[in-house]
Amino acid sequence: MKQFSEKVATGRKISYYAPNDNKKAQILVTDMKGRVLRAYSVARGECQVNIKSQELPTGTYNYTFCVNGSKIDTKQMIITK
Repeated sequence: MKQFSEKVATGRKISYYAPNDNKKAQILVTDMKGRVLRAYSVARGECQVNIKSQELPTGTYNYTFCVNGSKIDTKQMIITK
């Protein structure tokens, strides 16, 4: 994932690169207790996924980029309304 995600009016835009040879790549959004709240299947190559702030209540969340079941990177985001 890119170092910083871009905050947009409707939520968060996360840029990432998923290798072309991966079988399954996804971004998981979890609460601070580690519960998965959202799972986004992502395309191969360099792309972006949009996390809509209206889908989550105000709070602090982690988002993790996983490829083939392995955690590659985790970052934190804060949703405010």
